[in-house]
Amino acid sequence: MNGYGMSLWLLAAVAALDVAFAGFRAAQGRTGRWPTVRQNLVAAGRGLFVGAGLLVLPVTIGVLAVPAPATTDVATAMLLAVAPLAMLVLPALVVWALLPWRWGYLATALILGPGTWARPLVCAAAVIVVLVAGHAAITVLLAAWCTATLLVVEPIVGAWWYRVRDPLPSVRADRQLA
Repeated sequence: MNGYGMSLWLLAAVAALDVAFAGFRAAQGRTGRWPTVRQNLVAAGRGLFVGAGLLVLPVTIGVLAVPAPATTDVATAMLLAVAPLAMLVLPALVVWALLPWRWGYLATALILGPGTWARPLVCAAAVIVVLVAGHAAITVLLAAWCTATLLVVEPIVGAWWYRVRDPLPSVRADRQLA
């Protein structure tokens, strides 16, 4: 494969990993239970299912409405914006998955947890990079649509499968008692 479409495939792989881990984060929820490998895979599959379903329309519009060179340029710009976080998170995920739990805990505390909080900022930065690069309005709109879609996968999976309706139920219950 030539380098022309490589950035598109790499961006698609990053998006697929992102929605899979969004499903995983939704499954972890706010409980102290230790999930099994099967539960983790099911949760990741649910994230992929929701993410793919939500991304079908903007990707189809992008393929039909945006010329291939512009699409590759946008994908490259977005990859440059998300690469720093991705380059931190991927090794931390390997540590979390393969090493003993203490190392996984350390990877979560130092990189994966803060990376989850930084994720919306990185998504916004990716859209800003596309906007500043001077791409057509349709490409900026589609980039914003796709990144917003990535951010809503976790709440949707949490609401549909894991009944995460109220993120702070104990705080609201305390307010009602007072």
